[in-house]
Amino acid sequence: MVVDKLSGIARITFSGRVTHNDVVAAIFQLLDHPDFRSDMPSVWDYRGCEVEGFSEEEMRQLGEVAHQTSGRHNEARLALVAGSDLQFGLSRMFIMLNEIVHLEFEVFRDINEAERWARREV
Repeated sequence: MVVDKLSGIARITFSGRVTHNDVVAAIFQLLDHPDFRSDMPSVWDYRGCEVEGFSEEEMRQLGEVAHQTSGRHNEARLALVAGSDLQFGLSRMFIMLNEIVHLEFEVFRDINEAERWARREV
């Protein structure tokens, strides 16, 4: 995880096998990072990992964690970068199942496009 104060963006990169618990842990690691600001956009890069099929309930639980911590990420953008059709589909499902106050989500396949969107350059 990189929280870059100069560029004003947080980058979370996953590798290996990723589970629901790994994503929850990453959420709290980001929020507890000393350089993280509540309005800081983040790019979550799943391209280099294997994501097991998350259940609908696990997607809702992730949304619940995001909702419970919404005061700690004030109106930030969160870009999800998918490396496979499964990752893209799971990310879209997460967005559809969870309308989270103060957090705007989008799914991308291209990391550069994701970072431009997260920084509001597009």
